Amino acid sequence: SFLQKMMLNKKEDDDYDYVPFHGLGKGAVLQEQRIFNETPLDSRKCYYLLTKILYLITNGEKFTEKEATGLFFATTKLFQSQDIILRRMTYLVLKELVPLAKDTIIVISSLTKDM
Repeated sequence: SFLQKMMLNKKEDDDYDYVPFHGLGKGAVLQEQRIFNETPLDSRKCYYLLTKILYLITNGEKFTEKEATGLFFATTKLFQSQDIILRRMTYLVLKELVPLAKDTIIVISSLTKDM
């Protein structure tokens, strides 16, 4: 019957995992980092981009030292926001970028003093 077919199809569909950033490339993320410079800052866009960055890093995407450094310093601008959640997410992303980026010691030591 039609209902049985629908139930069977539903069960087959449940076997697939939803991957929200499937096909996301680092090039798109690197292009999108310019939203960190917008005035006024759109926290929702920044949350979403920070999530993409974390997704790429945790899934093994390799950033060159130059890419990671550019992304690191672009991300530090988000500390100007008064949004606590955005500041926490910024900290998480920076923590992941530190081993990949260059010349981060001054920023990290300043952040450590602020914490």
